Amino acid sequence: MPKLFNRASCKVAVVLLLGLILSACAPKVERQFKQGCKDAGGNRAFCSCLYNKLESHYGQEMMSKAEDMRQLPADFNERGLEYTFSCRSKL
Repeated sequence: MPKLFNRASCKVAVVLLLGLILSACAPKVERQFKQGCKDAGGNRAFCSCLYNKLESHYGQEMMSKAEDMRQLPADFNERGLEYTFSCRSKL
């Protein structure tokens, strides 16, 4: 079975996805995150899986603070990459 993502492309995708979170309003953040994920090549199921895992781990309040990248936990990108791999079966 071919590899869907290599580690480098996943890191780039995660950084792009996380950079697209622009609002402090949680439902809007979720919509923007999922739209950015789809724009980067994800489908609805994959993008929902990724967002839900991040929100489940960090909580809605932290996700709403994602506009200010300085407020993100130090492991946010690593978790995003981990969840990207765990959600790739949804693609």
